[in-house]
Amino acid sequence: MNRNLILSVGLFLISFFFLVNGCEAANPANGGPGDNDSGDNNGGTDGDTDSDGDLDSDTDTDGDSDAGDGGNVCAEQDFDIKFMPIRIMILQDMSSSMSEGTPTKWNQAKGALTPLLDTWGNDIEFGFDRFPNNGYCGVAAGVIMDCAANNASNIKTRINSISPNGNTPLYCALNQFTDTSYAPNLTSKDALGYILLVSDGAGNCGLNCSGSGNESAQQLAQVTGQLLTMGIKTYVIGFGTGVSAQQLNAIAQAGGTGSSTYINAQNQADLQKAFQDIAAAVVSCTYEIKAPAATADPNNVNFYFDGNVVGYDDQCAQGTGWTWTDNTHTRVEFCDKACAKLKTGDVKKISAKFGCPTIPVG
Repeated sequence: MNRNLILSVGLFLISFFFLVNGCEAANPANGGPGDNDSGDNNGGTDGDTDSDGDLDSDTDTDGDSDAGDGGNVCAEQDFDIKFMPIRIMILQDMSSSMSEGTPTKWNQAKGALTPLLDTWGNDIEFGFDRFPNNGYCGVAAGVIMDCAANNASNIKTRINSISPNGNTPLYCALNQFTDTSYAPNLTSKDALGYILLVSDGAGNCGLNCSGSGNESAQQLAQVTGQLLTMGIKTYVIGFGTGVSAQQLNAIAQAGGTGSSTYINAQNQADLQKAFQDIAAAVVSCTYEIKAPAATADPNNVNFYFDGNVVGYDDQCAQGTGWTWTDNTHTRVEFCDKACAKLKTGDVKKISAKFGCPTIPVG
């Protein structure tokens, strides 16, 4: 066979080899070498490895861009979340009128406070303060008992050692908490803070706690609003018939709890129910995003319980997933059913990631 014929046959065989094999290698959609995607566009399995073993695709190790992997791969990144403790400062009216009645209003109040502390002492960090706590209209330099974990028994001991006396410095009782040094645990930014105000009368000590005149509804709303800007919400209960509805409603409307009127309690049973309802309302599963601060795209965030995605549930409308609780997207709340799982200990690990579109509840 002449050399030209041999060369022609050789070139034909080489061309045929690349025709069969080279085109397969040039088409990543068909799983060429270096991808091992075995037909990514047709529901195949991507051979990329998952660095943390969960449901996402954190790390691309096969050297390709995965642009042809069906469009479902995104660059997720873990971030930290931290549980937000709940702190309630019980702010109790201890004016002389609390000694009236049979049993006295103060004894009824103690009877309602005890089951509150017994029932919710493990879920809520309670504190206690009274007004007045310095003379007939005055306030002291520091809170009687700041909010703290496992504080219920200490508060029960303390309330059994004090008696009503004095007037009703309603404005000063609230205003003292605007000084962060007065009750630093309550006003700390690392918790959700509430004031639970119980009053059986009208504020009658003035703005300087001197007894020089009644506080106006506007003044009470202003100081309550100032507390709200500090992150402290206020619930208010009117106990008995001697309250000023105008004053207490102003506090309620400015307190940030969504209530437009004060809670009316006429006896121990009413007061106990009000306490329980408030505690149930504030106990939640709220977490703060610790890193990467506020840089996470709120539309590309997902949370997982033991590797299973928890769907986004706007304003907890379905009571099953999670929702944002602030406009800066730095705090999230797990809604009723999800929260119940956390409280019962069924969930061993909560993980959080951003970088992929948020998955809604199904």
